[in-house]
Parts: sequence; structure tokens; C-alpha cells
Amino acid sequence: MPGTRNLLLTGLLLAVASFGLLAEDKLPELSADEPIVFDQDQQKMIARGNATLEQNGLFVRADEISYSQKEHELEAIGDVQATRKKTRFLANEATLNTETQIVDTKEFRLGRYPVYAEGDSLTGGKKEVTMRNSSVYFGEPDPFAIHVDADEITLQKDKKESTRPDTMLCERAKFRLGKISFFSLPHYKQNLYQSPVRFKAKAGHTDFLGSYLQTTSFIRLNEQLKVGALLDGYSKRGPLFGPALEYKNTLSPMSELHGNLKSGYIYDRGKRKPDINGNKISRDRGFIEWRNQQWLDNGLTMTSSISYWSDSDVERDFRPSLFRKNQQPDSFAELIYPGDNYYISLFLRVRANDFQVVQERLPEVRFDYLTSPIGESNLYQRGFASIARLEQPRVKGNPKLSSTRADLFYNLSYPLDATDWLTIVPVAGTRVNEYFDSSTSGSNYRVLRGQFGFDLQGHAYGQWDYQNKRWKIDGLRHLVRPIVQYRYIPRASYGSGGPAPIDVDGFNTNLRPLDLGDKRNIDETTTINTMRLGVENILQTRTQEYGGRDLVGLNVYQDIRFKRYSGQDRFSSFFTELMLSPWNWLQLSTFSRVDFNKGELQELRTRTRLLDGNVWQVDFLSDNLIRRTDQYFLKVKYRLNAKSQFRAQWRYNARLKQLTEQSYGYRTRIGNAWAVEYVVGYRIRTTRENDFRFQVKFELLVR
Repeated sequence: MPGTRNLLLTGLLLAVASFGLLAEDKLPELSADEPIVFDQDQQKMIARGNATLEQNGLFVRADEISYSQKEHELEAIGDVQATRKKTRFLANEATLNTETQIVDTKEFRLGRYPVYAEGDSLTGGKKEVTMRNSSVYFGEPDPFAIHVDADEITLQKDKKESTRPDTMLCERAKFRLGKISFFSLPHYKQNLYQSPVRFKAKAGHTDFLGSYLQTTSFIRLNEQLKVGALLDGYSKRGPLFGPALEYKNTLSPMSELHGNLKSGYIYDRGKRKPDINGNKISRDRGFIEWRNQQWLDNGLTMTSSISYWSDSDVERDFRPSLFRKNQQPDSFAELIYPGDNYYISLFLRVRANDFQVVQERLPEVRFDYLTSPIGESNLYQRGFASIARLEQPRVKGNPKLSSTRADLFYNLSYPLDATDWLTIVPVAGTRVNEYFDSSTSGSNYRVLRGQFGFDLQGHAYGQWDYQNKRWKIDGLRHLVRPIVQYRYIPRASYGSGGPAPIDVDGFNTNLRPLDLGDKRNIDETTTINTMRLGVENILQTRTQEYGGRDLVGLNVYQDIRFKRYSGQDRFSSFFTELMLSPWNWLQLSTFSRVDFNKGELQELRTRTRLLDGNVWQVDFLSDNLIRRTDQYFLKVKYRLNAKSQFRAQWRYNARLKQLTEQSYGYRTRIGNAWAVEYVVGYRIRTTRENDFRFQVKFELLVR
């Protein structure tokens, strides 16, 4: 393309001049170094020598520009440059009919971030543009960029209100990385602003895996479907491979289906340590991760998730990025139908992995009635009813548990405004559980619980016209909300043997739900008589960008047990939650539990973040749980320039008095299409990853 090779393109692919670049409501303004010539017979203006034309936001520069008012035709010749808004167009010559909005050009380049194109010719109108022998780049053109070459590419506007093309149709398309063709399709269609390819790779070395290469790649077959694969190689373990896909289909304006699948299989040739439960690991190892969600026109929602692992450490060993997101695999499916003030659900939960203890629901059908007034009164009701088949596998010598359980709950509440700053809500309810075919009882077993209590909540605030420009404080407002919750939940049971203890309380250091309808550990038959006291505080200031900013948040809670069991004290732990963010560059939060009965701090979790825009960021985290863990984590990010960033992180175990993990990384860009990150790290005192590691990550930068 003579005269255009040295020009840089910026902007997103648009139908350039053909998509409404000119309009008839205003004549163009022409200027040039030479005098403008006007042909009276043809009603034509001709500008030569650095000629420019401006009309309705369009700017055109060329060696020669002529405009015929009679033919409604604009012609530009020689080093043509056209811009409008975020779009730029380059060619050696171009013609445009301002009445029909038809464009015709040879040897062109055009772009609008993040998509760019070039080709031998471009023709078309307001709704459709065709490019021949052309290439489309999904990112700035680069020697190593992913792009699509095709004999013919058509850009279409699918939506009437759209001001730019939405869809790309290709004939005899070839997908290329630089000059290398790696995939082809006879026909291809996709959304114009979505890349056809996504690719990530990691290469490195650890003592546990040896030298390795991990890759994740996807190719878009159409607008709804991307297919791909996980392909890895480990010098000490062997190859790992598995199919992958992503899909998204808008069935109607109110109906959508989307999901993804990732999987992998390896015949592990290496020395295999026992898993976290002490079980032997087979050489045949693999995993399947599938997530799916669908919305239908009638409001029906279907959500499903499958996490199959051959052993508890397969993802931790070979795909730690997946393991960090999902360390407790779960497999379930749920169907929900929402009504005006209720919803009906069908829930299925299965044990996909034999190394796990799972409370299976095979299945559970449930009806939930949301809180609603009874008639025109101030009396509110809510409740639910469910029936479920429950099973739990044998655990460390304990027998397999199973039962069929019906669960019915009904509750009444009556909000009362004692004053303009105090609300009290008396509550009364009941919950009935009927057990059939229980593995622990010879016949049916029934548990009846009642609920009596109240929720008391106060509201108060104070305001001060305090100003501090340095801290960006524009007035202060303190909101305080004292709360008192009381529940007396007596129980009675009928039958022998008791229920199968499947839904029981697990290890959890957070506050438990107090209301009978919110409790999940209903297979534990205990009477509850507890009062919860708490105070919730927020200190706010105004902001110009939006309504307000929270400067300080402080919440404290304490339970008083009037009914105690073995190992319980009258007063529970004292819970404190603190949030502090006096400036935009500082965020601090803490969670603590203090046992005043024993005079000890049982738990302390802190999260602190310091940042300077997008230049640097420091995160400090601590997790202290008495007699269990005492760890500190520091993470630093620093942007060296527009392309490069330095990262480092350290983990210190105070109980071991050792720095158990350290990692250092440098991330930069290669050209405009790729990011690369170099990582070195070292870990000790872990169950599986005690070694030095070196890693190089590659990622294709696409939208």
C-alpha cells in the first residue's frame, strides 16, 4: 500500500466510511495547499496538495479530494487518511457515495481498538461491508499476533440501534499466529469484538514434577461455542491431556445458557506420595470440572456443577490454579422456579469422589414461602417444606448413614415500632422433622421444635460538618445499630434410636445462625436458649463521585447461653469485626474471637492493603487460630513501566519459626500480543510441594 506503510492504526474495527461517516445535512468543508477548482458543469469541487475535508465529525486528508454535489460522490486519491471518532482508515484511493452510503476502496487498512483490519479491497453500505483477501487482528497488529485471514470477510450490523458492525462472517478462514497457520474453517461466524483464540502456557521445573509445559487453549467455532484442550508434559510424570469447552447461547431475550468444561488425564509414571488422607494414589489420575447455568423465559433457573477427581491431590499436583479456586470439590444440580413470593427447588447432591465425606441429597424437593404479610395486618409469615433422601458414606469405621427426612417450618413475626429509633419484632414458630427408613432407628422418628423470641434493633446517628481536604473528608456521619436477638428453642422427640446424624454442625469459627429456620444442623437434637447482643457501627463521609464512603466499621457480638451443654460456657466468645479505610490508599479489616472465660485470644485474622493507584500495592495478611495455625503472608506488586511489573510474596509460619514460602516474579509484554512472566520460588514444610521452582508463563492478550 504505497504511502501508508509508516502509519500506525488506532481504534476499533468499524465499517469506516460506509457506516454513516457522511450526511447530507451539511456540505463538506474543503481546503488544500493549491487553489480549489470548481467545475460548474459537473458541480464538482477539486482540491489538490495536502487536501482536507471535514463534515459532521469526519476528517479526510489525501493528495487529491474531489466532491461532486450532482453525483453525491466523494473521491480521495493518494495517501488517503480518514478518521471519525475512534475509527481510522488508510488507503491509496477511496470513493464514497454520500447519498447511498456506498464505499469502494482498494488496498486499505482500518482500525478501532481493539480490532484492526487490512486487505485488497473494501466495498459496502450502511448495513454491510465486504473485505476481500483481508486480515482481521484482535489486538494491535504485531509479528506474533493472532489474526484471521480469509478470501472474503463480511461485517454486518445485527442490531438496528448499533452504530458499528456486530458480526464477522468469513469464507475460507485461516487462523494464524504471525505467519504460521494453525487452524482453518471453510465458513466461520463470530461476534466481531471477541477474539477467536485464547491461549495460556506455563513452562518450568520443580523437583516433584521435573521439567514441564502446561497449556490451555480455546478456539471459537462460532458465536456460541469455543472448543479447546489442556495439554501438558512432565518429564517425571508423563503427558496430561483432556478436552475443554466454553459455551454461551442466548436462546431469547430472557433465556440464556452458559458453562464451561475442563478435564485432564495422566498415567503417572512418577513416585506417588499418599494423598492427604493417607490413601494410596493410582497411576491412572484425572479430573473433570464442569459448570453450567441456564435461565429460561418462565424464570426457571438450572445450575449444575461436577467436580470429579481421581484422588484428593490430582489438581494440586498438576493444575494448582484450579485447586486454589476449588479445594473442596462438590457435585450438585439445582432447579429453581420462582413465584411471586415463593420458590420451588429440586436439589441433587452426589458423592463423585470416593475420598470425600459428602452429605448426599438424592434428591431434595423444597418449597419456600418468603416473608409476607397476612392480609392487611402487620403480622408476617414465612416458612418452608421439604423432603429429602439423605446418605453419608462410612467414615473411619463408623457405619453408613441414611434416612428419608421431611422438614417443615412455619414462623410468625409482628414488627413493632416502640419509638422512632427502636424496633422490636416478636417471633414464634415451629419446625417438625419426620424421619423414615433411618439407618439408626427401627421405625419412624419425629422431632418437634418450637421457637419463641424476639429481634430488637435500634437506630441512631450523629452528623458533624467536619472538613479535611488532605484526607478528603466532607462531613462525618456516624450510624449506630444496637441489636438484641433472643431464641428459646425447646424440642421433643417421638420414636426410638434417634435420627441419622447427617446434617450436623461442622468446624466453623464464625457466628452461627440463631433463628430456627436458618439452622442447617437439624439432625442434632438439642434445646437452645440463647440471647445475642451486638452493636454495629459505621462512620461515613460524602464523596463527589457517589453517595458516601465508609471510613470505619466496627461490629461486636456476644452470645449468652441460658442453656448449656458439656464443654460450653455461659458466655460465648466475644466476636469483633473491624473495617478501616480512612484514605483511598489504605484498607484494613480484622476479625477476632476472644474467650473472656479463659482470658485468651482464640482467633485473629487481619487483612491490610496499601496502594498507590496502579503503581504499587502491598497486601499483608495474618491468620492466627489458637493451637492450630499462626501464619503471616506479605504480597507486593510494583509497576516498573507501562509494560512491566514486579511481584513478590512471602509466607511465614510463626509456630515453625520458618519462612515456608517465597516467590518472585517479573511480568512484561512481548510486542502487543503476548504477556510473559518469569517466576522463581521456594517452599518448605508443605505436604507435597517442598522444593525450588522456576516457571515461565505465556498469555495471549485478547479480549
